[in-house]
Amino acid sequence: TFLDKTWRNAFHKMAQDIGLPFHIITCYTDEATLKQRLRLRQQELDNPSDADVSIMVQQSKTRAPLLPEEKALEIKVDTHNDMNYKEIINRLRHV
Repeated sequence: TFLDKTWRNAFHKMAQDIGLPFHIITCYTDEATLKQRLRLRQQELDNPSDADVSIMVQQSKTRAPLLPEEKALEIKVDTHNDMNYKEIINRLRHV
């Protein structure tokens, strides 16, 4: 995740250095859906993620908002409604 602008800047610079386009994909949905998904994922025996609701809350408090110049690079994906991955990939190809 690119919650910290330091990481976003580093990856943006790397993309520029090697001549590749750079975009920030922001996935969002409502908080209730996020919590439900995290709880369901925790119940999966083969899921290596340690993320839970408490980590989600912590990350939301420490997340650095996108700067105006970063917003110009942002592609927003509503994961509650836009779960058609082919459409998302097509959107990325035409940016």
